[in-house]
Amino acid sequence: MTVNKLRSTNHSLTTMQYATHILLGLLFFLYPFINKADQEELAEKVNETISVQNILQERKSLIETIKPSLVTVQYFLRYDKYGKPPILADFDCPGCGRKHHFNGERFVIEERPLEIPGYLIAPDQVLSADVVINPKFVRKLIIRADGAEVNATITRYCVEQPTIILQLDKPLPNRQPLSFAPATAEEPEKLFTISSSLDRGFGQITVRPFKPTMAIELPDIGKEFLPVPPHSIVAETTGTAFGFSTYPGIMNNASWRESPLSWPGLTTRQMNNLLNSVKDLVSHGVFRVKLVFRSPKMNENKQHNLQKQQRIETEFITAGILYDTDKLLIIADLSARDTARLEQILVYTPNNADIIPGSFAGSLRDVGGLIARIPTASQKTFKPVKLSEKSLLAKTWQLLPKANIRIFGEQLDCSFGHTRIEGFEPGQSNRLFPVISGDNVGVFIFSHNLELLAFPLQRRIKIGSSHKDNPPIHTISQACYFTQILQELEQHIDPHNIPLKENEEERLAWLGTEVQPLNSELAKANHVSSLSDNGKHGVLLTYVYPHSPAATAGLKPGDILLRLFVENEPNPIDLNSGDYSARAPFPWEHLDKIPESYLDKIPSPWHSVENQLNLTLTNLGFGKKITIQCFIDGEVANKNFVIEKMPKHYELAPRLNSTELGIIIRNLTYEVRRYFQMTTASPGVIISRVVPGGKAAVSGLKPYEIITRVNGRPVMNVEDFKNLISNQKELRLEIKRMTENRIAKIHQ
Repeated sequence: MTVNKLRSTNHSLTTMQYATHILLGLLFFLYPFINKADQEELAEKVNETISVQNILQERKSLIETIKPSLVTVQYFLRYDKYGKPPILADFDCPGCGRKHHFNGERFVIEERPLEIPGYLIAPDQVLSADVVINPKFVRKLIIRADGAEVNATITRYCVEQPTIILQLDKPLPNRQPLSFAPATAEEPEKLFTISSSLDRGFGQITVRPFKPTMAIELPDIGKEFLPVPPHSIVAETTGTAFGFSTYPGIMNNASWRESPLSWPGLTTRQMNNLLNSVKDLVSHGVFRVKLVFRSPKMNENKQHNLQKQQRIETEFITAGILYDTDKLLIIADLSARDTARLEQILVYTPNNADIIPGSFAGSLRDVGGLIARIPTASQKTFKPVKLSEKSLLAKTWQLLPKANIRIFGEQLDCSFGHTRIEGFEPGQSNRLFPVISGDNVGVFIFSHNLELLAFPLQRRIKIGSSHKDNPPIHTISQACYFTQILQELEQHIDPHNIPLKENEEERLAWLGTEVQPLNSELAKANHVSSLSDNGKHGVLLTYVYPHSPAATAGLKPGDILLRLFVENEPNPIDLNSGDYSARAPFPWEHLDKIPESYLDKIPSPWHSVENQLNLTLTNLGFGKKITIQCFIDGEVANKNFVIEKMPKHYELAPRLNSTELGIIIRNLTYEVRRYFQMTTASPGVIISRVVPGGKAAVSGLKPYEIITRVNGRPVMNVEDFKNLISNQKELRLEIKRMTENRIAKIHQ
């Protein structure tokens, strides 16, 4: 209790003593004049007053007995070598029973120590809660009591309980260590829990009766606890300690009667040896991996940039776990469009001594990782990491070694320490994800026999789900779930998330439609406000290509697509077309007035096929079975599709770069022919770029004009154009600009 509470207790005792004397006087004076029932009631009140007075006096005496054993543990913190602030575990307050969150950076900035209670259990040893902080963040440790300060170091880490034992440089003056009764001593009738805590700058001592009448059973781990305040002493009225509680209480067996000095633990030397073993394991089984990608294609159709959002450019550095002699699990949540550009997997051996090439073996469907193979001839310095097959439930609150593995530039930075599992959060498929103490960024947790227990392998966000609505809240997963995946690996490989050849990487899926998004006005006019969340999702068909999947399904302009359902997936995907902002008409009549230097910046006259609807279908994967909920002729209808590849669009059309003419041309694709209202039999190739100052530019050619004939002969594709301009001194090009035609001459 606080200093003020102690003063209040003394005042209460004085008041109650005075009240007792008055009641006794009244009883003596009035006793002959009252009936028997009133006499008994008055006597009962006097006895109650005396009982409360005795209880308060008893507890005050117990506090005074315990106080010489209470100290304050001070952690003076600092940043690490990368300037990262210290990350601390939450502290289970024995005073209020709630968790207190410590902002490690705040203590450094404010130049003050983190303070938590401690208990003197020997003249030069202190028992304290384990705040689970990496030693690199601790500048010094101080034990403080009554103004005296002594330096301290951690000398022992308790394995089963979240506590540590600190060794003092010298005993503190005027301090008395706790006296623990032998485990064989008979348990007294009356026991109390005494806990020390810090609240709003005041030291607080709380005394509660120890009444083990209710137990908390944890059947999943086969343990039963008695709910008492964490980090508290169980003592009799004389101050002799009969046990010490940790979180979530004390074991409902004889083990709680043991002195903390007899608890299983690791000395500092043993802890260092364990962490060195983990370090050696990580250096030979967890590697820096560089994924090398082709550069994303530059989109000449510049008004749309949907495909470039959240995309990896040319390199991605991450960690890989060697789980078999020739197999590596690479932690990387790559989209299908990024994986399509993957060209190399480079595995760096310890100290970057060698670079081992890896080969792609598959992407995991439900979690953010991919499998790679490494050649067996290069495994001299490699040692597979054994993945645990057991659940972590039984290891709750146990001391477990860990490695924090982070990426800094092209370096894999590893730091080593320990953690404790505080509990579990249920997640995908009812799996349990560990909640740990301390820093949880890039955490690899190991057992004492060096099995990998947990690591940062997160689930993939489902297509159509936003990070806001479906955030990846679980940073680490139990290794036993991955061992289950390995047993049925083929069933967990995504056949659509694979590297592709350059001419295939930008292939899109399609329905064969042109669409525009709904808004509140369109939704109301089409009577789908309630079905589309007032127009926040849904797309309106404005055109359906003949012989396309949409045409085959009977869809037509004016129909509305609301959402789609994927085979074997529980959540529907609301459909959107992405940004479809209105644009000014293409400046065909002003094309000749635009300076050459600005011609490359002109967007295409047609809307890009790379809208959000087609990208969603592409990310789901070709060949996937889907059902689309539609609104057709005033009724809701479901249409079944198999996702198909789009015919080659403008960005993927075969092209010819004629450096001699200073021009790039492409074949006409389906959406280009649709815009210019040309049939598949109509001749022509489209100009996609004119080099400033080149022969084509001098002759007045402009982007998005169509060359229909060369020297009187029709041009059907870029191969025809290449053959027709070969060995010709003069070229007579027939040019079509929308509905206007002209002749351009070029002398070679």
